[in-house]
Amino acid sequence: MLREWLAGTPLTMLPVVAMCMFLAFFLAVLWRVMRRGSGKSYDRMSRLPLQDDAAERSLS
Repeated sequence: MLREWLAGTPLTMLPVVAMCMFLAFFLAVLWRVMRRGSGKSYDRMSRLPLQDDAAERSLS
């Protein structure tokens, strides 16, 4: 009975849609991390917690 109900319901497509959404998001994040020139930006951001606020204000 359950098998007959599952065969007729459109909910069986939801896992496929969810997997496609996950794959698209994963590939977008992977592309953003691995693109050329992103290393400079990440280096700058990685130093932000270590910078002195007074030195940063004097440069601005």
